[in-house]
Amino acid sequence: MRRILIGSALVLGASFSSGGEPPLPPSYELRHHVSPDYVFEPADTLIIDVRKLIPRPPYADEPLGGSAQTEIGGGHLVAADGTISLGAYGCVNVIALTPFQAKLYVERYLSRWFLNPEIVVRVDEHKTSVYFVIVDGDARVVGLRSNPKVTVLDALANLERPVTPTAGQKVWVARSTPKNTYQILPVNWQAITKGSDPETNWQLFPGDRVYVSAAMPPASSSRVVKISRKVIDVWKRWREPQKPEFGF
Repeated sequence: MRRILIGSALVLGASFSSGGEPPLPPSYELRHHVSPDYVFEPADTLIIDVRKLIPRPPYADEPLGGSAQTEIGGGHLVAADGTISLGAYGCVNVIALTPFQAKLYVERYLSRWFLNPEIVVRVDEHKTSVYFVIVDGDARVVGLRSNPKVTVLDALANLERPVTPTAGQKVWVARSTPKNTYQILPVNWQAITKGSDPETNWQLFPGDRVYVSAAMPPASSSRVVKISRKVIDVWKRWREPQKPEFGF
């Protein structure tokens, strides 16, 4: 019995160690998941709050002249090369760093002029985190700014020309996974809107694709089209001039 328990523990440990924590189920309107740590990309804006800047000896005041509080603190735009400018103190690369990682990196960079500098890095505006809405049949692909609480209903309502899927249209969310595959989350639009059922009003994350299919014609109309085509074919054959038949 002890051997079985140990074996089970090893199997469970292996399954969790390879992928970290078990994956969370998809979140929806009433069960939001916390967004993963944001990483800085070009065109983002971050804010540095300066807590402590004590110049290193032999500097008595400002190491490089000017106001360190002004040049280091405040808003900073992430340039195309992934750097932010700290004025006289040069540029620091923050690309692909979370706010906490950027804090540690900038503090270490500033330690050449200051004793144990302390700053706080915050995300002011992120222009690169977007989700997409694809409306088939309407030739629309729209990228919208992501935020931690946006859902499918919000996404379709926030369009410049809002989309209201009909009963003949299907809606789903396509989401990429770490293993270079994708996950399809079906959306029951009628249940969300008419029944106030939030179960498939999925929370959206950066990179998600909300797909609205083109309207499918009902079965009755498609049958009418088929019958009409047959009638037209018969009428065309009847209208064609008949070639004379010869007996030899």
